[in-house]
Amino acid sequence: MKQGNGRHKEINLLGLFGRETLEQLQIKLGDATDFSVSIIDYRGGEIVPAYHQKAYDLYLRHHGEDNSCQMSAAFSAAKAAITNLPYIYLCQCGLVKVAIPVIVNEQYLGAIICGFVRCDDVDEKDPDTQMQIIQKDFPSQEGKSHKEDLKDIPSFSAAKIQNVANLAFYLVREMSSKEEYAIKLGKEEHNHIHLQEMRKKNTDLTDTVRKLELDSMKKNLYPQALINILITCSNLAIIEDAPMTRNIIESFSSILRYYIGHSGENVSLNKELVQIEKYLNTLKLQYENRFDVSVFREGIKKEQKIPKMILFLLVEYMINTTVQRSGYQGKLSLDVRYIAGRCVATIQYEYNNEEDRPSENLADRMELADEKEFIDQIPYIKKRLAHDYGDDYNLSITADMIRLDLPKALAMN
Repeated sequence: MKQGNGRHKEINLLGLFGRETLEQLQIKLGDATDFSVSIIDYRGGEIVPAYHQKAYDLYLRHHGEDNSCQMSAAFSAAKAAITNLPYIYLCQCGLVKVAIPVIVNEQYLGAIICGFVRCDDVDEKDPDTQMQIIQKDFPSQEGKSHKEDLKDIPSFSAAKIQNVANLAFYLVREMSSKEEYAIKLGKEEHNHIHLQEMRKKNTDLTDTVRKLELDSMKKNLYPQALINILITCSNLAIIEDAPMTRNIIESFSSILRYYIGHSGENVSLNKELVQIEKYLNTLKLQYENRFDVSVFREGIKKEQKIPKMILFLLVEYMINTTVQRSGYQGKLSLDVRYIAGRCVATIQYEYNNEEDRPSENLADRMELADEKEFIDQIPYIKKRLAHDYGDDYNLSITADMIRLDLPKALAMN
């Protein structure tokens, strides 16, 4: 968990307080009270080396500390955690110990086990509660056989032991309260930062929505204004008796209106072919006898759809790499039909003179400055097709032929 001071803290004794702080706590508490001190985690294991007074240290060298002492410490610490109060008890070797629970944010993390001292009046009761101060959960057994060594360990009254236990408990509780406050500040800081980020994202989203709304208004306004101008031009062509000009304007207006009115990702293939044919017929007038066109479709169902602008871009690509590059004469044909259950569109340019056929190398054919723009469209076209069809399509491009093979689909999403 990250706190307000920028440190990363785990929810355990070492993570919250640090090894050095816990070691210093043991030493200072032991020197001030003449108690030995050890610190255990919630499982009962010591997490830093224990601090023992000299007399108890000598006792351990002679007799050691068995597993039963460790188990009694863990058991007593659990009892202290339940009541969230110090628990004073008599261990198996006949020494008095105190379990001080460490609880942070209502989570039991471990305990401080202090004491390891003798008490001559273990039966003394608390004057206020009349409860026995020292619990005899673990009656002395080995103490009888080590009686001589136990005499060297300091002895305190039950009241003194209780006072030290209360002092240690309040000290630990104060330390825990500071950590709880630090955690609270860290959470508040995290929530504040998160709230600021959410507000910024909300502001950015609002700005994006406004920009999209404005762009949508522009897209709707400018093309419609252009269509209105084209209608005016068409009317003037009628007045001036210019039927060819009028036909070109009407074709252009129809193409523009078609693409403005179809905002979806996919459009009807038949309707797409109608607009492409109008476009090619207009170009035929521009190039006069250099360029002839043919649009043929056989059996294409009206439900068949195609990604918007894909076929149009492929036709424009073929025009830019054949017709526009020189004075060659030829014919551009667009053939769309179902073959073996597939929808196949073939765009082909046939040269009137075979000697005019260009190189297969695109670099050798790029004589116009804007040809590269159309060549760069090919990766985009392939991405669009892969998005809609996955691997179920085939696009082949040569110097004078483009073949697009798509699945026969009655409807596409």
